[in-house]
Amino acid sequence: MTDQARSIWCRDAILPGIALACVLGTAIGAEAQALKDVQTPDTPLVLKAQGSFFVGGEKADQTDVELGSLGPAGHIALNQMYVRFMVPQDGADNVPVVMVHGATLTGKSWETTPDGRMGWDEYFARKGHPVYVPDQVGRGRSGFNQAVFNNVRAGKAAAADQPALFRFSDEVAWPNFRFGLKPGAPFLDSQFPRAPSMNWRSRGCPTSVGCCPRPTRRSRRSRISPRR
Repeated sequence: MTDQARSIWCRDAILPGIALACVLGTAIGAEAQALKDVQTPDTPLVLKAQGSFFVGGEKADQTDVELGSLGPAGHIALNQMYVRFMVPQDGADNVPVVMVHGATLTGKSWETTPDGRMGWDEYFARKGHPVYVPDQVGRGRSGFNQAVFNNVRAGKAAAADQPALFRFSDEVAWPNFRFGLKPGAPFLDSQFPRAPSMNWRSRGCPTSVGCCPRPTRRSRRSRISPRR
């Protein structure tokens, strides 16, 4: 890719972000959640610290094709996990809470609810617990390994080498998450608000087991077991 083409690519990538920032207060579509729909608690959230960090990951050497021909071959990080955290004032020594999302989702699952109410992350922070919310490896802000897709596109790998990318449709999500037996028809005793439930589908994120690391049981045990 030439310097001129790279400059045009960067411009085209940045301008939509500027446009998005200008419309945060309005609904992008009939099913989007607008800022005006988010409920604000009466009392302030008082934190000692908030931020984010990455866990794990390794250095990988990739070709220019695997990198999407944006530049020359080089090194990138893979299999890292993004973690967002909030530590409440006077809560650093309290029991921490780690909130792990499920398939085809991200840490957004624990943030503001589809109908604009406080999410579980803020709820536990307000109760004095440090809260850690990751995006599982291979999705969301943790990123994923794009190399195989670029290799297939360039004819350097067979299409069958690509891992499957999957998402939950409404037809699968409604019974799976116990909203109801079919989309738009919640159970009679359901406590999940029906009107904003369509906002929930915006939380979906393509997931591929093939893009994620698969640690062995032994390696998982060694990472979580206390040292002796």
